[in-house]
Amino acid sequence: MNEVLYNIEELEIRTCLQLVQVFGNDNIQRCANLKTLILRDLPKLTHVLKNIDQITTITFSNLVDLQVHGCHGMKILFSLSVAKNLVNLNSIEIFDCKEMKSIVIEAAAEENSEIIFKKLTITRLHNLPKLASFYNGKCKLTFPLLETLEIEECNEMEIFSNGIISIEEGKDSVLGAPYPKPFFTHKVSFPALEILRIDGGNSLEMLWNKNKPIASSFCKLREISIENCNKLRCMFPWSIVKSLAFLETLNIFSCELLERIFETEKRSFATEEEENGEIVFNRLSRLEFDNLPSLLCFHSGKCTLKFVALNFLKIRRCHDMKTFSYGITNTPNLQAVEIGENEVPVSPTKGINDIIQAFFTQESINNKLLSPTNNSASDTSL
Repeated sequence: MNEVLYNIEELEIRTCLQLVQVFGNDNIQRCANLKTLILRDLPKLTHVLKNIDQITTITFSNLVDLQVHGCHGMKILFSLSVAKNLVNLNSIEIFDCKEMKSIVIEAAAEENSEIIFKKLTITRLHNLPKLASFYNGKCKLTFPLLETLEIEECNEMEIFSNGIISIEEGKDSVLGAPYPKPFFTHKVSFPALEILRIDGGNSLEMLWNKNKPIASSFCKLREISIENCNKLRCMFPWSIVKSLAFLETLNIFSCELLERIFETEKRSFATEEEENGEIVFNRLSRLEFDNLPSLLCFHSGKCTLKFVALNFLKIRRCHDMKTFSYGITNTPNLQAVEIGENEVPVSPTKGINDIIQAFFTQESINNKLLSPTNNSASDTSL
């Protein structure tokens, strides 16, 4: 039996209703070759490892795939010491754990150290109603190969990693007023991230820091999908715009307070670049906005927006959006525009602003013609 444990590479445990922990100090070393660990429907499970801060560095060093579903007794997944040794971990999938508060927890402050998830490419966190953060400590997190990050129905999650919020991150650059915490700070690095999906982040107020660019992060993003984040007011600050050179698809749905997609900094005066510069999206081909009742515009500045590859634009249930941008918008390859339930004709002589404004002007005229007052007047004249 011991020989079997020493050589085991895949372990799946399902529907063991009384199981409290998977490994103890007496058997963990026998699973040093474990590559796949799947834990499903274990409602009383509280620990993968009970004494998580008193184990040797060999623990889980070969683990590649981790799946945890329906383990409602678990509040944390790993300690910092274990996380630092997950050198081969390729994917994390944590679903439907009602009490989970953090994926990685720090028992003692290690402010100047760094956790590197060297091989992690996919992270999916779904339906974790008490999750506050991925990591609760102050170390820097680096994900050099992470390509996909999905966070769904984690409504208490305000920040990905607590880290340290600098003075620049915590205060308004003009008024000194407190900013909400950015979800992604400079203490987290995603140089290879391609797909970012967040659905159901009701505690999320700001995605990126407004004043401090995140060096080498998010520069490979191809797809961004944000949905049901009802405290979010702005998607992107000016500081991150030039990092989105690979962005192809942007979908934003059902964010009640969202007013702008891109926002210039709040200063007493705009910089020359913000006023007269140009933002070029070379690969962005698809934009979809739906059910954003507070959305006023795509961009609040006056610089030129150039969408080299944009061919499809959909705007639905965004009733306050009367203009796309306050500067020039160039869309040489735009083929289809949908506003509401209507497909709007695209003309090479008209920009997006012209198309949107013409649509809402016509809609206003139609609404007046159909109003009860006009109908009564018509009936009287007849």
